[in-house]
Amino acid sequence: MRPYKEENIFCDLDETSMPDISAIIPVFNRPQDLQRLLTSFKLLDYGGRLTVIVADDASTDDYLAIYNRFNKDCPHIELQTIKMPTNQGPAVARNIAIKKAVSKYVWFLDSDSEIFQSEMLTRAVEIFKRESIIKGVGEEVYLFDGKAWTQQFKWYPSYLFDVSFSAFEKSPAGYRYLIPSSNLIVERTLFDEIGLFNPEFTSLEDKDICCRIRKKGYKLYACKEVAAYHH
Repeated sequence: MRPYKEENIFCDLDETSMPDISAIIPVFNRPQDLQRLLTSFKLLDYGGRLTVIVADDASTDDYLAIYNRFNKDCPHIELQTIKMPTNQGPAVARNIAIKKAVSKYVWFLDSDSEIFQSEMLTRAVEIFKRESIIKGVGEEVYLFDGKAWTQQFKWYPSYLFDVSFSAFEKSPAGYRYLIPSSNLIVERTLFDEIGLFNPEFTSLEDKDICCRIRKKGYKLYACKEVAAYHH
């Protein structure tokens, strides 16, 4: 994996015509996590149209108060909600939300993710504009003992992977084998090429998507400037 020099990956943008982005969040009985994530959207400073699509995978919890709070705190962000009649897993929930989205990019987040950088979406768009071969952008940050860590993945044909942890401050920017769906931004039309999430996967469905992206000859790119927390 040849990393970019971090000073060269970003480019100048016309921030008056930024592309639309839809954030897709599957959730199942995690009201506190969802509240934290939606509250963190207040940090974002993005010049384009942003929509949040919450796909409720037949939760027994009621999220109405959380939705109302979000609409009050972030009136500039459109909130769309999907209530699934039965629990079918995150892959199906994401697929339904993808079909509902009309934006140029879709931004996958888990309900226990958290935004901590105001310009992360702008930086992501800059990366897409800089290198057309890059079709997926993101980075996942874990918090251990008060320190931030990122994961570096290496894939094998058997679908097994090795995971090594590196400190967030020292995490190198560059191509990745995998970017988890806890914070992954992709072009929406990419799914016309590779297909949607495999509904037969009850886990690792994001790894499968990343493998399919790479098999098409495209690249995934991770860097600190587009990172989000995963609790």
